[in-house]
Amino acid sequence: MRVGGRYGSGNLNYVDFSPDFSRIVVGTSGGCDVYDASSAARVCGIANVNATGTGANTGIGSVSACGVVPLPPATSTTSASTSIGGYLGNINATLQMSTMVAVVGFGDQVDLSPRAVTFFDCESPTPKVGDVVFPTVIYGLKINVKRIVVILEMCIHIHDSNMQILGSLETDRNTKGVCALSYLSASGINTGGFVAYATPNVGDVGIFNADTLQHVVTGKAHNGPIAALGLNPCGTLLATASHKGTIIRIFRLPDMLKLASFRRGSSIATIGSIAFSSDSSRLAVSSDTGTIHLFKVPDPNAPPQPAAPHWAISYIIPSDWWDPRSEQVAKIPGGAGIPCVCGICDGGTSLVVVTGNGSLYKYQMPTGTAELPIMLKSSVSS
Repeated sequence: MRVGGRYGSGNLNYVDFSPDFSRIVVGTSGGCDVYDASSAARVCGIANVNATGTGANTGIGSVSACGVVPLPPATSTTSASTSIGGYLGNINATLQMSTMVAVVGFGDQVDLSPRAVTFFDCESPTPKVGDVVFPTVIYGLKINVKRIVVILEMCIHIHDSNMQILGSLETDRNTKGVCALSYLSASGINTGGFVAYATPNVGDVGIFNADTLQHVVTGKAHNGPIAALGLNPCGTLLATASHKGTIIRIFRLPDMLKLASFRRGSSIATIGSIAFSSDSSRLAVSSDTGTIHLFKVPDPNAPPQPAAPHWAISYIIPSDWWDPRSEQVAKIPGGAGIPCVCGICDGGTSLVVVTGNGSLYKYQMPTGTAELPIMLKSSVSS
């Protein structure tokens, strides 16, 4: 999520989760930091020299977008540094993660362009590994252990771990970096995953297999522009949000069958993120209303939900008015008007939310209550 330093101290520019929601990556006016999503502890980062003279002298400057490699699968028996390859580096046995971060600059320093992805190894005494320059401004990054997805205004580029381009996808105008990337196969093995993106045809979503480099399907999700996209870990479910932020839909892949349509609320909202749980049973949706909505994901093999009541006349009462609403919510203290991102973490037992002003909240789930209780309050922005 692009924040642009508009909230709180103005230090936070960008925040996102790794695809598996194990890590939070933060771009600030002084560099890039990676946090453990479960404990909220900072695990690594690359910083600029600030006014007090602290931090590594990398000259990194302000970061407008960034990405980090997800954790290896839980079945991994990594006991030493394991190579991922190329710019994605190695899995550090102690941290159980790659210490490589990919960042995009705001352009306040010559060495960190908004048109380049620059790679840093947080554990190296000479952290800068290299960079790759693009023809236009970069609005977002999505990374798994095999693919690096670079989001430009009118297209998406898919690269391997050596930043060799594998394919390009034409998109609708996309200055918010709307895109989703899965990372596991159905058997739980790391793959290149699937890419979900908004096509030039307004309201349509395309699915691209980043392993086979083949188009999978394109389908109509909404009548207007797509506000947000989410894929479950193995890319068999797609969630979408309307540009008004009121309607959330879930589709089965690869046939793009609509499984459910939910109503987030009646007021217009800016959707910050959509996140499936690791077992694909729950969906969390964040916005700038100060409330996170949680929905139960229907069985993809069950019959589709019934249509609106036959007496609902569409030109008097929109048919989506009858869509079910969220089962549970999480309230952000003083969060109204501030965008946020969310992830379902710890094997589905907690919801983690990071706001545009750098506040982090961890909520307990599942619970039998309509409103999730807060377990932890922290911050990811100094």
